[in-house]
Formats: sequence, C-alpha cells, structure tokens
Amino acid sequence: SLIRAVRYCTTIEDFNQERIYLEMTCLANGYSVEFVQKHIKHFFTFFNATLFQQWSLDQHSYEKFRHRLFNFMSEQRQFLQKKQDLLKRNRR
Repeated sequence: SLIRAVRYCTTIEDFNQERIYLEMTCLANGYSVEFVQKHIKHFFTFFNATLFQQWSLDQHSYEKFRHRLFNFMSEQRQFLQKKQDLLKRNRR
C-alpha cells in the first residue's frame, strides 16, 4: 500500500496524508501499533529511506525517493521478464 501511495502521490504532503490514512485504517481494523510500525519501518529500510521515515524530507528529497522506487519497480519487471523467458526456453 505504501508503494502505491508513493506511485500516486506526487507531493510529500499527499504522501504523508495517505500514509497516515493507511496507518489509521490498519489500526481501525485491529492491527497493533507495533505491527503497523514494524511494517512501515521495513518499507523505508527496504528502499534505503530510513531518514524519510522521520518525516523530515522536503519535496526535492521525496522526488528523489520516488525516482528510486520507480527504478526499483522497473528493474523488478525486467528481472521477472528475463526469468520467464529463461523458464520458457528451458521447457523446450
């Protein structure tokens, strides 16, 4: 959900609003604060953006973060395509 928020939120303000909404939704659905915090921390750690988790970044830093996330997603698609191509070749 946070990946989708970064993809669709072009400003840091919109992202923070969406992040808070997602957190509140999880809490309202019975997830513990610890569970929510753990997964948010994992998201930022995974994308090497732990400073961003402190909500101290400006719009420029957020745009760099978004660019990094889009690059990651593109690399993942390429990797999966290559994997599928290899599997198809091995079946022949």
